[in-house]
Amino acid sequence: MQYIQQRAAEGAAPEPIEGQMLQQHLAAHVTQLKEKDPKAGREIERDLNEFFEQAAQAANEATNTDMENAQGVQQEQRIPAAAGVE
Repeated sequence: MQYIQQRAAEGAAPEPIEGQMLQQHLAAHVTQLKEKDPKAGREIERDLNEFFEQAAQAANEATNTDMENAQGVQQEQRIPAAAGVE
């Protein structure tokens, strides 16, 4: 968790593996909670699932926007190919 907090403080964009690690970490806590309080565990699990679905959707939308922006780059704005390379 400290690693993720540090990266966020640095303004670094989250990597997919970091999201997976966070999801696995939280799943372990939810499992423990379900053993002690099944109702609360189910509620937290539902909320976390919604959160991760929204996060995945936002990441996909950002990726699609980046791709659309990249497609709009004009030929003269692109990095020129090295001589003799096509």
